[in-house]
Amino acid sequence: TTAATCTQAAYCGDCKSNYGSKDSSNHAGDENVLYSKKNDSEHVVTKQCDECYETIKQYTEDHQWSDWKYVDGEQHSRKCKMSSCGAVQYKAHTQTTAATCTEAAYCGVCKKSYGDALSHATVTHSAKAPTCTSGGWYAYTTCSRCTYSTYRARPALGHSLEQHSAQAPTCTAVGWEAYETCTRCRYSTYREITALGHATVTHSAQAPTCTAIGWEAYDTCSRCDLTTYKELAALGHSYRAVTTAPTCTRAGYTTHTCTRCRASYRDGAVAALGHWYGEWTPNADGTSTAECRRGCGRARTVDCASVGRLLGAGDAALEVTLCPVCGETGDGAPLALVEALAEALTEELPAGEVVVRMGALAGGETLMSVAFEHGGALTQPTGQVRITLPAALMEGYTLSLLGEDGTETELPYEVTQADGEETLASFVVDYTDALSPVRVIRLVPAE
Repeated sequence: TTAATCTQAAYCGDCKSNYGSKDSSNHAGDENVLYSKKNDSEHVVTKQCDECYETIKQYTEDHQWSDWKYVDGEQHSRKCKMSSCGAVQYKAHTQTTAATCTEAAYCGVCKKSYGDALSHATVTHSAKAPTCTSGGWYAYTTCSRCTYSTYRARPALGHSLEQHSAQAPTCTAVGWEAYETCTRCRYSTYREITALGHATVTHSAQAPTCTAIGWEAYDTCSRCDLTTYKELAALGHSYRAVTTAPTCTRAGYTTHTCTRCRASYRDGAVAALGHWYGEWTPNADGTSTAECRRGCGRARTVDCASVGRLLGAGDAALEVTLCPVCGETGDGAPLALVEALAEALTEELPAGEVVVRMGALAGGETLMSVAFEHGGALTQPTGQVRITLPAALMEGYTLSLLGEDGTETELPYEVTQADGEETLASFVVDYTDALSPVRVIRLVPAE
């Protein structure tokens, strides 16, 4: 019933048993195919019986390669599709396309991209504002390796026009026609009109006077306020001064008369001098007379200003009267006028002149009177007054001040002499709280 096989003898269906021997050429099992690497280009194909495992057939054939696959680094590999072959090939990358900013490198071996894209190497560009006549752009970036750009253009703005009125030219200033300018740029349709120049009119010169200005010949313009007018100042008066001296009764002044126009005025008024009387001379009737020293011929007679003083004490006291203005005394021996100076030490000197008189009475006493007179009348001093006179007048004497009540008070004096000058003596009389304007001094011979 069944022929012998590689693993069993023939089988008889009648007797239900095997008989004979195995047939090694009649394989009963399925064909089992094995592959094994021979070299890099071929593998060995072995066909076995899966029952007896005996080789049925063996031959070589080309490997059946799979697609290249990336391994690592720069390596690719591929295997033989026959699983039991085990053949493997390795091959380096063949970089067909280098990596770019947006794509990875591409390998021609494995037909795939590998690695990472480089990404853009960006460069930033500032914005540029558009102008009236040229476009601009917004701030943007570009790539230094590729054509990547975010550039966006901005169109030109066009002119923003402003209208300007025409201006007529003047003599010195240019004018212009009506024109337009742009408020954003320097665009302008301005056209200048040349200045007209002056239309001159000539004017004659005018000489100045003492009080009125003059001018040189000059030009003016009939269209504008141009003028070459140059004013000549008024000459002013050229005065010649004539002085009229004051007199005793009439004021003095200076008359100024212009030598060009005869205008005149007076100034420098000086008050009338008043009469300046010389030494008063006693008359026989109790009066004294003096003439004006200024030569006006005026003579004046006044009553004597007699004062009385007591010399001595008790029953032996002698009353003496004298006039300090004219020097008249009661016993007929007049007191002579001596040169003297008065200096106020306190307060101020009174009006008039100091009058110092000195002389010997008939009884032998030597007296001195000190007073101030103005126009023959006594004036009242105040405060302390220094009297200075030649020292020779008091040589050999001491001074004693006579009081109105007959008392006497020593009156010290001092003698001074400057180099090459006259020796002077001075003493101080005190008029503080004094009622009498006259001081009477007795000269006492020194022992």
